[in-house]
Amino acid sequence: SLRGIPALRYQGDDVVTGELEYLWGFTSRWSLALFGGVGKAFADESVGSSEETAWAYGTGIRYRLAKKFGLQGGVDVARGPEDTAFYITMGSAWR
Repeated sequence: SLRGIPALRYQGDDVVTGELEYLWGFTSRWSLALFGGVGKAFADESVGSSEETAWAYGTGIRYRLAKKFGLQGGVDVARGPEDTAFYITMGSAWR
């Protein structure tokens, strides 16, 4: 599951993914998000039998709704190998 790549677009017996995100708070409540990720699906258990690597990247903006609890909401725009996707976010996987 990477932002910018549709769910179940790449399938295999084994999958490896990684994603990085950087949040830059330009005010006490507003932040800019930059993110990117990579994934690879393997057809069988042998690591050498894989399809091409899929990359995705994007940007977003966050607003801190509840400063005391760190709750934030926002919008992301992500670009994958085939499509551009828009996401509405609530909360954060990173704290």
